[in-house]
Amino acid sequence: MTDQLDEDAVARVPGDCEAATVHDVYARLQDIVAGATPETPLRLDLTGTRPTAFALQLLLAAGKSLDRGGAFAGYGPGAAAALALEG
Repeated sequence: MTDQLDEDAVARVPGDCEAATVHDVYARLQDIVAGATPETPLRLDLTGTRPTAFALQLLLAAGKSLDRGGAFAGYGPGAAAALALEG
């Protein structure tokens, strides 16, 4: 995950996030989510094809936070596919 959003306002959570990196990813994701507004909503996606439990937890928590603030533009295709498989 980068500190920058791409041109489509998509934040990508690294699917290979593990215990050693989860706190850093969480901190960056918090900063990005805090900048989203209803006028500039954010879409969330995952990198990779087999996300870890850490990545899925971060993705879901960020989605709920964005939704509460009216700034959630939905999940990208990678995240949607991963959530469909896990559900």
